Amino acid sequence: MIYSAYRRKGRRKVRFGSCLYKKIEQRSGGGYSQSLSYFSLLLTLVSKPLFILRVIVSFYYFDSSYRFIHFYHVTDYSIMLRTTLLATAVLSRFASAHTAAWAKGMYCRNGISEHEETNTNLAVNPLYNLPKEDWWFQHDRGCDRAPPPAGEFLELPANGNFTVELAGNRGVTTLSYDGKHATDWPDGEQHPEHWDAWEGEGSPCNTYIGSLHTYNETNAAGTAWAISYESELEKVTMENLVVFSVLEHTPWKRMATYQVPNLPKCPEGGCTCAWLWVPDNCGQSNLYMQPYKCNVTQASSNIPVAKAQPPVYCADDKSKCVKGAKQMIAYYQDSGNNMFDIKRPATPGYNEKCGWTSGPQRDIFESDSNGNQSRSGEVV
Repeated sequence: MIYSAYRRKGRRKVRFGSCLYKKIEQRSGGGYSQSLSYFSLLLTLVSKPLFILRVIVSFYYFDSSYRFIHFYHVTDYSIMLRTTLLATAVLSRFASAHTAAWAKGMYCRNGISEHEETNTNLAVNPLYNLPKEDWWFQHDRGCDRAPPPAGEFLELPANGNFTVELAGNRGVTTLSYDGKHATDWPDGEQHPEHWDAWEGEGSPCNTYIGSLHTYNETNAAGTAWAISYESELEKVTMENLVVFSVLEHTPWKRMATYQVPNLPKCPEGGCTCAWLWVPDNCGQSNLYMQPYKCNVTQASSNIPVAKAQPPVYCADDKSKCVKGAKQMIAYYQDSGNNMFDIKRPATPGYNEKCGWTSGPQRDIFESDSNGNQSRSGEVV
């Protein structure tokens, strides 16, 4: 859409045009490093004593997997200066369209850049209507090919807990800038402690933090972690990737602590984990599956996790809930789904609607020789 705004006095004219440019260029790493070059050029042009100057300032916004570029064509010098200040203010903020888990051991911590990228949000973009080969471990943006440094793992203490940061951009976590832009909230801003956008059917999602896909804390669908005892990402399957921890009413605040059952130790080279989330019918239908290198510490059990079974939506009939080790939720995709025919507005999620209770999943282990399943919440 192209539109024009006219200012009668002085017949000053500012044209605004916007276009959908292209799918994210993977080499950008999801940060703003390329944007800086535009500002360097802009400042150079401003310093020139030209009577009429035409400037193009590019703003990068990331939503799903697309880049929107808005061109501001300025034909008046004073308007150009105001536009420059506005552009600087806008780009000084961190892009925060969605949410991911940030911690050591994550893939795509620098986007897919080979260099340190303190301001990246490539890992947060959701997965929707993709073939399995693209949504599986964020292959669509190259995150599955951007592992953490050798020897770095997300540590999972058996029978303990671990904490990650849920945020829309690395820049608002303690992984960047010594945490000076981090707040209690995933977008690095300040918000009312108990905000609530629910006003009945048809209410929009809360606009304070739209990236959380929720009306309030109670409505937050819940997030989860899954583990595979395969060190190589290529060997992970739906059957050997088992959900082991669920945290209700998340994502909400930046800091999130998950409990770990009595997991056995990982093989040499570590395990592969995934952070998981399916929003509860608030905003676009999508899912999140974020890869991690992980390692179980303080392990005392040698009882392996069982083969994972597809979860079943059972909100209307608890007898249909799947017991034991369950797969991640695969839904809203072009292929590879393991849940089907859930009537809107109902949605699957990492909660009791699909047979999960909040906390460590204690029923995910293989049975012993007598057919008794290990009580994984206790030291065996």
